[in-house]
Amino acid sequence: MIQFNIQRFKSLWQWTWTREKRWFVKTTLTYMATFTLLFLFFTCMVVHYEDGKISYFPCAATVMANAFAIFILGGSFMFATMKDKHDDQRYMMLPASNIEKYLMRYSIWILALPCYILSFVVADAVQFLLNTLLRHEGTMWVIQYLMNYTHHLSWMFDETPSYLLILDVVWLHSVFVVGATFFRSHKYNWILTALVLTVGFIVLVTFLPTRYIQVHTSPSLLKGAAYILLIAFNFWLSFRLFCRQQVIGKFMNL
Repeated sequence: MIQFNIQRFKSLWQWTWTREKRWFVKTTLTYMATFTLLFLFFTCMVVHYEDGKISYFPCAATVMANAFAIFILGGSFMFATMKDKHDDQRYMMLPASNIEKYLMRYSIWILALPCYILSFVVADAVQFLLNTLLRHEGTMWVIQYLMNYTHHLSWMFDETPSYLLILDVVWLHSVFVVGATFFRSHKYNWILTALVLTVGFIVLVTFLPTRYIQVHTSPSLLKGAAYILLIAFNFWLSFRLFCRQQVIGKFMNL
């Protein structure tokens, strides 16, 4: 069954939220504690300029790095809330189409984004309040620092069109989505996918001439079109692997 029905998908969403809301709460609290401790550590203990003002660069870098990692690895956590084969069996037996089940699992990382945003806002408020009470010079919001200094990232677009950088990131995201349904390990599939990417990159750099790589990685509309086709193929392949998902006995879903 591959048809998509909005009412059936809504029921699947309600079932998922009822069953997995504890995971979302735990994720929110984990993010909140991590961000709060990191922000307080960087602003209250170690990182200050020579003039005594707080340096918010480590906090901003942490936020940006986490946001980047969440998007790149997001698809890898499709099954993060499933602990064993019984959870897999229960989910695959639900009265919904394969496309509805797949979209629901894929959207787990999207549903977790509010957890990340809420955690960041609370941690930012805590550090701002505490540094204000301690009268640290240069106290500000981390989000304020990010907004004031985003122009420092303009160097990334000097030579490479922004749409190609975006497609690069989306392609990496789609590769980890494939890895989530290719490898049976729900917990470590992102590590296995990263290893495959690393080995592939090493082989590419080692055996292909540098001039060939430079020519085929130079910005062009053709490269952009190829990326779009590869991204679409990766999501299609991920869906097909999801439909063939093995519950027991295999390292990969083949």
